[in-house]
Amino acid sequence: MVRAPLTRLLWRRTAERHLPLPDLDPAMADRLGPVLASVERYGWHVQMVVGDPLHPPWTYTIGLWTSFGHPELAMFGIDGNQATLLLNLMAERVLKGERFAPGASDGGVLSDHQVRLASVRPEWYAPYFGMAIDWYQEEFPILQVLLPDRRGRFPDDPASEFRSAQPLLASGDPWPEPFAHDDRTWEHPGAVVLARDVDELDVWSGRWEALPCREAGPDEFEVAVIPFLGQLVLGDRVRVAPEGEHTAVVREVTAASGYATMRVTPMPRDDEQLARCNQLLAELDGLGIRWEWAGQELFAVAIPGSRVADVEELVDPLLADDLLWVDRIRFP
Repeated sequence: MVRAPLTRLLWRRTAERHLPLPDLDPAMADRLGPVLASVERYGWHVQMVVGDPLHPPWTYTIGLWTSFGHPELAMFGIDGNQATLLLNLMAERVLKGERFAPGASDGGVLSDHQVRLASVRPEWYAPYFGMAIDWYQEEFPILQVLLPDRRGRFPDDPASEFRSAQPLLASGDPWPEPFAHDDRTWEHPGAVVLARDVDELDVWSGRWEALPCREAGPDEFEVAVIPFLGQLVLGDRVRVAPEGEHTAVVREVTAASGYATMRVTPMPRDDEQLARCNQLLAELDGLGIRWEWAGQELFAVAIPGSRVADVEELVDPLLADDLLWVDRIRFP
């Protein structure tokens, strides 16, 4: 993380803060200790989140509301170090008395284009700003800094290069472009329904996934691919209904399939480790286990309940050597 140099800041007295610094209990001290140190010394902290293959990285401040009574700032879709530099520059301006407001544009962040400031709806706090929630333990404001692409197009423009990299967190539908499966990955393409990314804690990122299905009855479909988001699995029978502009959105699972899903991110550090990861795919093929790629950094495996132990036996050695990150869905 890039922090402001000491020469930038002769920190104000504690009494001048908008809010007192939190009194961290031991359970939160390790998690929030670095945040406390930064806010106490500089006035704010910059938190980078690396994201995952389906969610680009994002970066946000913690402490601007504590120190200056100013909304926190967040950027999506660019390298964390670059975002940290830009957010630090904006935070310095806040320190000097400037204020950023939702709906405004600003030409002092990028050299060639303006950025836009947008409010963030409350339902998107939990998926993206967990560290700030832990810090404040109460309501706080945050603004998204929307970045244009090289031609000055913002992510609300369907032609923008950032369309799939920056969510629109002022909207109830922040990711308008659904994640789409490759046509070559299923044998019997039919109707396509939409599902949203919801996890077991009912926290969703708002990301849509387009799921090819087989018709199973009136307003019911069977999922024909391995979902990469949320809690659905291959073979689930789902009921759909219209929602807004979408004609078929998953509402509920009417009959759960017998599959479990393993979502796997390979993390090889050299050619030998890459060969071991590729060998895993070959061994899954040998067992007749179906898997699908999402881009180049994530694949999902559909495992019949009776074969979970066999797949775990293949995966465990790679997990032990930190060559994989694994998310398990519907495991027995």
